[in-house]
Amino acid sequence: MKIWLSKNSEVSLREQLTRQIMAAISSGDLRSGEKLPSIRELALRYKVHQNTVSNAYQWLEENDWVESRKGSGVFVRELAEEKRETARFETENGLDALVWQFFRHAQTLGFTNSQIETGVGKFLANPKPERILIAEKDEYLRRIIYTELQSAINFPIFGIEPKECLHSNYISTSIITAFPDTAKKLRESLPPESSIVSLKINSAQVNLQNNRRPKADDLIGIVSGWEMFLRWAKTFLVAVGIDGETILLRDAREKNFQKGLDSCIFVITDSATAQILSKSLEKRIFRLIANDSIEEINSLIS
Repeated sequence: MKIWLSKNSEVSLREQLTRQIMAAISSGDLRSGEKLPSIRELALRYKVHQNTVSNAYQWLEENDWVESRKGSGVFVRELAEEKRETARFETENGLDALVWQFFRHAQTLGFTNSQIETGVGKFLANPKPERILIAEKDEYLRRIIYTELQSAINFPIFGIEPKECLHSNYISTSIITAFPDTAKKLRESLPPESSIVSLKINSAQVNLQNNRRPKADDLIGIVSGWEMFLRWAKTFLVAVGIDGETILLRDAREKNFQKGLDSCIFVITDSATAQILSKSLEKRIFRLIANDSIEEINSLIS
């Protein structure tokens, strides 16, 4: 389902949403029984407040366009043929008005009809994504991100150097993922229509929820092949009062890196390194990618 929202339009965002969803239902693009994106997904995708989406869904439900199923989400209701035909007429007129407002606003900004037509053509011709690219310079970081995405998203995923994005001929059919600094540089270098997701990082508090605090003399291991993970995890532990002398750091890229880890009360590690650690070790896996970013990527491939 494609939705085009203008925050500068005279038509409210809620009305733009409801009209376009009605149009999608009446045209058959959204079929009876089909699940709509969650409120959070839709708000994140189009950068609008969740209340806007919630109000739109509520209006659609009150007017028998959709139905909310507790614990399952929002689904398209069965439409009677007569209502579908009436709706098609109403929403087509509404769409005409929406398109007219967009063109009028674009013209006031100085764009010619030819430029607007070219821009709209690019938008409509934008191909569906075929893959997710992890664009980070550090190879081990790419491995960590790959492990986390693969466990949450059923889609082809590949790692790539950021500089390779500038010369790749398949960027237009890719969702590019990277942490904020890299994502910012890519946005400055790649075409504006490129699909780039700036990955949000989980807070340390999220990763330590429901974990018991170690005793003062407990030895804690930190293991990763990404140097920043080692530094970040140690800094956090020291900040919450853990004695730095009781922290054992191990670089997973080095030979015999697991030596001495069996003396630790537990080992803090990343998702990728956890797969190669001894099964006898108690592991606390710190996941880097926040759930919001996983939901954003899923919304782009759905």
